Amino acid sequence: MDYIEIEQLVANYGYALDTGADHGYAYADNFAPDGVVFGQIKWREPMAELQRKQVFGPNFVRHFLTNMQIEPTPDGAKGKNYLVVLDIGEGGKPSSIYIGGHYEDTYEKTADGWRFRTRTLIYSKTGQPAALSQ
Repeated sequence: MDYIEIEQLVANYGYALDTGADHGYAYADNFAPDGVVFGQIKWREPMAELQRKQVFGPNFVRHFLTNMQIEPTPDGAKGKNYLVVLDIGEGGKPSSIYIGGHYEDTYEKTADGWRFRTRTLIYSKTGQPAALSQ
């Protein structure tokens, strides 16, 4: 069941980013209370604000996460998964790949279920972690 719950967590991450559910808090709530995304954003309110800066909507589709690998660790679990972010073309225009890479995650089992402790995006072309400016 732990593996399935972690897979659901990863899937929810993309949906929460793309839909903007709960004014960004659905995204932020994927993380443990002291979780960190992109090596620098910590705590619920800054994470919700990060989501609100994204393009989103109830019918928006952009993030595709696949090829999950999950391993148990003494503190919880760790995992990797591929990411492709598409800009879907409108009005007959072609779609394009906006970002490609993979996530390296650590997961923590909390009272509310499995959550990200850390989530780092590694870009495909450079092999470097994503760095965000706030």
